[in-house]
Order: sequence, then C-alpha cells, then structure tokens
Amino acid sequence: MYYVYWISALNHTDPFTEGYIGLSNQPKKRLKAHTTDTASVGNKKVRVFVDEFGLNAIKHTILHEYADLQSAQNKELEYRPNAKIGWNITKGGGITPDCTGREHSPETIAKITSKNKETKSQRNYVSHFKG
Repeated sequence: MYYVYWISALNHTDPFTEGYIGLSNQPKKRLKAHTTDTASVGNKKVRVFVDEFGLNAIKHTILHEYADLQSAQNKELEYRPNAKIGWNITKGGGITPDCTGREHSPETIAKITSKNKETKSQRNYVSHFKG
C-alpha cells in the first residue's frame, strides 16, 4: 500500500496550501526520517519546525491510501502541482532519487557530522527515541 500523508502544524487547516505533503509505503517510518536530527532524507522545513517547537507541535495525517504507486503519485501531484507550496520544496508526484551506494568525500563526511552535532545540541525537546 502507498499512503499520501500530511505533516502539519496543529493550527494548519488546508493540506493544499499548508504543511508538507508526502508519499510513502511506510508513513510512520517516513515521519521519523523527517523529524530526527540526522534527517538528511527528510524535509528540512519539517525538521526545522520540529527542532524549534517539538514533536507535539505537529500532526501526521494519512490523507489517502492506494494499492499502486502511480495513483498515489498522481494524488500527491494534485496537492503539490508546483514547487514551494507549504513546506514542500519541490512539486509532488516524483520519486526521491535513490542514493544507495553513494560515497561521500572525507570533507563532506566531516561537514555532515559537524552539522548533525550542532543540530543535536540546539534541540529544545527530548527525542522520542530516548527512554
């Protein structure tokens, strides 16, 4: 199954203009990817919002469920026909590039590590992975 989901602030009411619309076959796992401090695979705007206001300031709503990927992509595209709507950076309906096997240079690894440590130290809430 494929799910079109909406990550939004508690005061958001319109999925067509607010928050983040995404597509996943594992929406709960995808939410964790968006909100953890090492979420280079998630949406930066979602992560920044969570870092500032905490996990309790967002809601995760499954909007639609589909048996096939193409139908889910078409629905996501209806919500995000253009880039820069709500928290989305790109238009919907596409597939995230596969970075499996990608190798980073030592300089890039050092930058990523440094940024992750900086982000973690700035977080003002307790991670939901603790305890």
